[in-house]
Amino acid sequence: MDERPKAPAGAARSSSGDTPGTPGTLAAAPTAPRPELTLLHDGHCPFCQREVAFLARRDRAGRLAFVDIAAPGFDAAAYGTTLPELQAVLHGVLADGTLVRRVDVLRAAYRAVGLGWLVAPTTWPGLRWLVDRGYTLFARHRVRLGRLFGRTCDDGACELPPARPQDPPRP
Repeated sequence: MDERPKAPAGAARSSSGDTPGTPGTLAAAPTAPRPELTLLHDGHCPFCQREVAFLARRDRAGRLAFVDIAAPGFDAAAYGTTLPELQAVLHGVLADGTLVRRVDVLRAAYRAVGLGWLVAPTTWPGLRWLVDRGYTLFARHRVRLGRLFGRTCDDGACELPPARPQDPPRP
């Protein structure tokens, strides 16, 4: 099994209203149970917003928490990563602090809300590879795809970082 990075102990955030303030504030009591999964989502992404709304409606047992990485004051370092990394692909934090990425986040979220059967085929050999590569392609182009569906972003806040650092200019 691969070793995945752990989020800092205080990094799990709650949007359940445990503390005054906005969703995504730190939970007040250190003994409060952590959600099975905390999704770190981009509130500027229309696809992300739809998925979060769907999962929130299905989450009757309170197994999920949602943190908007586009919210003012969000600190990616609290999760041991950077904002450009979080903007590039979906991230989540499991109850034990393990940071998961990409489709593994969706698989965990769907299991948490009782829809694991729906994503179970995406773990099958061959199909897993195809779904994972499809998500990578989608994530890379989600802003452009959002524009096709009417999403505008005049302030540049929903622009993604470059897929890889730009090569220095050649002399």
